[in-house]
Amino acid sequence: MTAGRRLVLAGRLSGAVLFVCALWVIHADARRPLQKPKPAHAEPGQPMVLSLVVARPDGELGPGLVSSAVADCGVNCGILSEPGVLEMDSVETGRLAFYLSTHLNTRVVDRTGLDGVFNVTLSWTPDRWTSLFPAVRDQLGLRLEFIPQP
Repeated sequence: MTAGRRLVLAGRLSGAVLFVCALWVIHADARRPLQKPKPAHAEPGQPMVLSLVVARPDGELGPGLVSSAVADCGVNCGILSEPGVLEMDSVETGRLAFYLSTHLNTRVVDRTGLDGVFNVTLSWTPDRWTSLFPAVRDQLGLRLEFIPQP
């Protein structure tokens, strides 16, 4: 093997190593929990709990929360859950609360009182924890509220 080929091969290997290292750093950063704002009434060390409720007094839902015609399509039927995007087919609001819990890294309790299954389409700015609150309100017609802890 000539010296020129060795340099090209070494350059390709170092580029691949840098690429793998960059992916590792991005993956580690993406798995880091988002910082949660502390409500004024929360005591230090107390877990924060949110409730999911219907936002409008007339009960009208947003365009991203539509009643589904399919009653049951399995355990994880059509669920896309990644930073900044949540799309779900034929799920109850309890499952929606569970997935919001995973994105917010805190407990979310379903208090919507809605029966049946829904198709959910929700998007928000994944690098801003607080952007999920207005997205839930505007796109789903629901609201996330802090539950005071005793």
